Amino acid sequence: MIELIKKYWKWLALSASGTFLYLLGSKKQKDKAVQANIEKDLYKKESEAIQLARKKENAKNIKAEIKYKKALIDLEKKYDDNTSELIREKDHIYKQMLEEVKDDPKELNNFLNALGINEVKK
Repeated sequence: MIELIKKYWKWLALSASGTFLYLLGSKKQKDKAVQANIEKDLYKKESEAIQLARKKENAKNIKAEIKYKKALIDLEKKYDDNTSELIREKDHIYKQMLEEVKDDPKELNNFLNALGINEVKK
C-alpha cells in the first residue's frame, strides 16, 4: 500500500486538490444563488411598494377630479341669477381658478373653503 502511495503520490495530490477546489467553488455558487434570491425578494417588495404608492396617488387624483367636477356644479347652483353680468363674470373667474388647482387636492380644498363650499356633496 505504501508503495502505491509513493508511486502515485502526484496523482493523488492532484485529485485531492481538484476535489477540494470543486467543493470550494460549489459553496461559492450556492452563496451566489442565495444572494440572488434575496435580491429578487427585495426587488419584488420594492416593486409592490411603488405600485401601492401609485395606486394611492391615482386614487387621490381621481377624488380630486370628482371633487372638482362637483364644485363646478355647486358653483353653477350658487350663482343662479342669469340677469346679473357681474356675478356671471365672477363665476367665470372662479372656474378659471378652479381649473388651476384641480390637480392638487390640498389646494382644491383650500380654494373651495375660501369660496364657502366646505364639503362637496357626493
